[in-house]
Amino acid sequence: MGQAACRGKDKGKVETLKILFVNDYEEYGSTEKLIYYLRKNLWEMETIWTKLYTMPFDSRQFKKILDSWKPDIVHFHLCLLPGILPYVIVKDRKIPMVITLHNYWMVCRATHHFLFRENRPCPHFDWSNCSNCPNFGRGNIPFPEKIFNFFKDVLLVGCSEHISEVYRRFGYENVVTVHNGIPPVEGKIEDRDFVFSLVSTKPWKGPMYVRRLHKEAEYEVKYNMSSSPYDPGYLSEREVDRLYRTCSVVVVPSIWEEPGSIVPLEAARCRKPTVCFDIGGLPEYPVSMTVPVGSYESLKEAVDTLMSDRKKRRRLGREAYKKYISSFTDVHMTEKYIKIYEGLL
Repeated sequence: MGQAACRGKDKGKVETLKILFVNDYEEYGSTEKLIYYLRKNLWEMETIWTKLYTMPFDSRQFKKILDSWKPDIVHFHLCLLPGILPYVIVKDRKIPMVITLHNYWMVCRATHHFLFRENRPCPHFDWSNCSNCPNFGRGNIPFPEKIFNFFKDVLLVGCSEHISEVYRRFGYENVVTVHNGIPPVEGKIEDRDFVFSLVSTKPWKGPMYVRRLHKEAEYEVKYNMSSSPYDPGYLSEREVDRLYRTCSVVVVPSIWEEPGSIVPLEAARCRKPTVCFDIGGLPEYPVSMTVPVGSYESLKEAVDTLMSDRKKRRRLGREAYKKYISSFTDVHMTEKYIKIYEGLL
């Protein structure tokens, strides 16, 4: 279990709001970055205290934190490893909770796939056909209909309007949207005529498209294949930042129903255009070009076009930055969550 209380000045008689964040992991992945940015901004307000609880899950310890620290709100992010027990414990204590949706675990047991058969999105927005799904028995999450009966009154926050609408179509009504947000960066930005892609070895993240582009393109393609320092192909945060600052184009090759991503934001804040497949919530973010899902030829054509036209990619990069700075910073995200917290009390 990992936990870290926020530090602040002596609040005296100032009334404070206590928020407990719960997440499966503590390492610095995309979700963990968002939690860090949100907690940092809340800490700076000086009237909001936060703690972070991560796995491994210990029910006695979790109950002790709830009963001793007495949070006003529990904010769950990716908390799947222990099943729904943490949610049951919070609900039994009648503590308001909010759940940020980073995948489809509450409507589909194939949490990161949301696939039915043959790599197609499930065509059903009910659970009548779940028994025919090859992913039906995966994980330690209960059947989706039981999940719905338990969570139907809980406030859910989608990281894109796409995932929010999917949950609404399954019957969830208490769903709002808060897009991911990250802070701006300072320092030198360059264009050194290469393509960068921050991908994963997982097939639904599309690593095969980047590998093929790396093999066939006439320009240089740099990429990593892991977000874990224990896996081959890992790039440090410092190296990733350097590549964002110096690349020409960023490629996001995901082929699953990606709810949202911080990669287009990390590219946009460096004024770099992003090319991605037209799927999930990605088009809602500051991406510059979208192409048909799974079409390598279209993806390569779009990247070729940008790599052969420096003026165009710089113009698209500036447009992406304007969209990012106007709607997708960590401050925008934090302000929306504060309104959500206030509405729960």
